[in-house]
Amino acid sequence: MSWNKKNPKVIALLTSLSIMGVAVFTSLITFMLWSEDHIAMFIISFLIFFVFIYFIIYQTLDRFIYSKIKLIYKTIHRLK
Repeated sequence: MSWNKKNPKVIALLTSLSIMGVAVFTSLITFMLWSEDHIAMFIISFLIFFVFIYFIIYQTLDRFIYSKIKLIYKTIHRLK
């Protein structure tokens, strides 16, 4: 995977990591205040959550970019 910031996969990855960072921070504080065990469950649930967020963001970006490119091609085709 190229780390070009205009690549939809990279944008989805960076956005997912940002969302997960906030979610982990707030959940970790909550977890430390009210629970003393089950750290493995905490980590596994956040990994699953991260993958889920990543694919949702990636699919949304992919559809958005595809629709914009399709619109550009239609416009170019009409102008010919």
